[in-house]
Amino acid sequence: MSSSEPKVLVFGSINIDDFFAVPHIVQSGETLLSTGYQKRAGGKGANQSVAIAKAAIKNVYHAGKIGEDGEWIKDYMTSIGVNMDNVHVSKSQSTGRAIVQVSRATHDNAIVLLSGANHQITSQDATNVLGHFNRGDWLVMQNEINDGGAIVKLFKDKGLVVVFNPAPMVPNITEQFDFSHVDHLILNQHEARQIHPQLSLSRNSDSKQRSDDIAGRETDDISDLRIIMNDISAAFPRITTIIITLGRHGVIAKFKGDDDVFQWDAVKSVARDTTAAGDCFTGYYVAGLIRGFSVDEPVSGERMKNAIKMATVASGLAVTREGAMDSIPTMEEVEARMIELKWI
Repeated sequence: MSSSEPKVLVFGSINIDDFFAVPHIVQSGETLLSTGYQKRAGGKGANQSVAIAKAAIKNVYHAGKIGEDGEWIKDYMTSIGVNMDNVHVSKSQSTGRAIVQVSRATHDNAIVLLSGANHQITSQDATNVLGHFNRGDWLVMQNEINDGGAIVKLFKDKGLVVVFNPAPMVPNITEQFDFSHVDHLILNQHEARQIHPQLSLSRNSDSKQRSDDIAGRETDDISDLRIIMNDISAAFPRITTIIITLGRHGVIAKFKGDDDVFQWDAVKSVARDTTAAGDCFTGYYVAGLIRGFSVDEPVSGERMKNAIKMATVASGLAVTREGAMDSIPTMEEVEARMIELKWI
């Protein structure tokens, strides 16, 4: 590892995940018998920290809050290689909770979140963390903690590179977060469709009509997602890379300055649990961008493409395993799979 590689800070959620194996995702008004239950460590932020560390990046830091019931997760993440010095224990709130249904029929999942200590982060907490990082370091954010938009601004003002995964999506996310502070935006196709009507660009009547047309089609047509990607790029020209993940259909991405949209197929996998697939992708994408590069080296389109390929393989492996953090593969496993695929 180059000594000049940047530090990576994931400021995000830590959850205790309650996994229920079910025949299918429960319907409204239905009572369903679970066929299995497990308690595991999770949370979008924590999953992404673990993915970056498992991708053999050494300078990985996590910031956030847990309750006393979650101290075992702090110990677990430390054992994997994540620096947890900026994770504090709340005496008044329990650790965030996720109730996860995993369908035996489709292997899809449905998740109900309880914020818990994840929503007790203060501006002073963020300021205290800020002093440990410098211009050129990286910040990875999601939307499972409170005051995320203020945290992004604080760290961007100091010169960090910002990676934002706007999940879970909310109707006013472009008001909560200033997307002009984002360098790398990663979202899935459903989130892309949800964010499209929120773009400031959509105040233009032609753009609003285009957004309404796309929303009305309710389709996985990649041509619609390309339109959304171009509209995001036009609305927020400071964003370097926009990535839309397509599940089993792979990923599309747009790099600033490139007219072409990059498209990469997913790795064929027998899915067992998709819970951490997106977080695994995000973590490995970040790792692919920073490994072997110094703080001052700008990201290129080629570097972005190589990082996407690695992240695609990692998430393809993750869906073959159950759980969240537990499903994330090691760098050795990802490299072995890439060799099998003749991608390296």
